[in-house]
Amino acid sequence: VHLMLRSAASGDSSVNEACVTPEAAEAWKISFQAAVDTMLQKTKRTMQLGLGSVAQGVQKLVEGSSCGQLESLVKLKGQAMRLQVLASTRSLADLDPKVKYEPLKALTVGGVDVHLELNAFIMAWQMMKGPEEVGRTLAKFLDDFREEAEELPSSAGAPASTPEPAKQAAGWAGGAQREPLFWVTAMNEALSKLGDHSHPVSQDCISSDVASSQANRLDEAFGRMMEKNRRGMQAGLKSLASGTQALMDQLGEASCGGSLQTSAGAKRLRSASSRLASLSAARSLLNFGTHVEYEAKQALRVGGIDVHV
Repeated sequence: VHLMLRSAASGDSSVNEACVTPEAAEAWKISFQAAVDTMLQKTKRTMQLGLGSVAQGVQKLVEGSSCGQLESLVKLKGQAMRLQVLASTRSLADLDPKVKYEPLKALTVGGVDVHLELNAFIMAWQMMKGPEEVGRTLAKFLDDFREEAEELPSSAGAPASTPEPAKQAAGWAGGAQREPLFWVTAMNEALSKLGDHSHPVSQDCISSDVASSQANRLDEAFGRMMEKNRRGMQAGLKSLASGTQALMDQLGEASCGGSLQTSAGAKRLRSASSRLASLSAARSLLNFGTHVEYEAKQALRVGGIDVHV
């Protein structure tokens, strides 16, 4: 639970196991499972009730921790309080512009159906399928946001993908997603899918801190998406885009920065993540769904492009 809380608090290392008592951790697990069970009933009312329960659980977990007055936890509690207000019965009359949930239909961002591609990316991460699959699904998802004029070069004649040092799929479980080698493999696979087969990212490019931060970003982004409402999906997409941009910036400052400056794949990845960030940005709460349309388990559209596969 302390790792979950740390991730939710933007990876603040001050949140550690000593901060969260076994009693608080157990209470969180019970309340969160109950909230998930409620949301999975897949009606707008149960979605609201489940979101409210999640919000209350987060507030109690933060209040019950002994990590001190950390800015990250104060911010997290404030977000939970706002979520509780939005999901409360008293705000039902005003809720529709903010939370629209149509189960078993579609997820669209800016008119683009992105549900299947996003699901594949989430599954690769959560089912720990390994860095190659994480990289491939990330590239496939973000590729839907490239500029219309951009075309990927033909893969004909491209060298076969060279695997990183041997690791069986099962060997990537657990904390391996926070190891530099995981992200070296994932990024080279993503860049290869976007036209750069040179494997420009080496282990010297990614430190342990960078790898851990990127894993935390994905956990946070997917956590928001799993709220299964339009607001959470939009926030998750924004977090995914900004996390990808941050990783590319960090790689650009590392020893491999020179090779990435001339990499066609890196340019496409930057362009796609930038476009996703723009499309998923809310103009206002009153016009919140302008670019993001979400219908659970069916479709996700971003900027008119279907990217849910």
